[in-house]
Amino acid sequence: MDNLVEHESEIMLPAVTNSVILDFLESVMGPFVQLESLRINLTESAAVE
Repeated sequence: MDNLVEHESEIMLPAVTNSVILDFLESVMGPFVQLESLRINLTESAAVE
């Protein structure tokens, strides 16, 4: 799944505008943080032997 901000904006908008998340990321990464896309990579689970 790629670019969830565009395809699922009603889910992603609250996350990318959350002041707690943005404040934390700015304290770690500096003032130029962008939460513009989200990619979820799915893989099959490993077989249990």
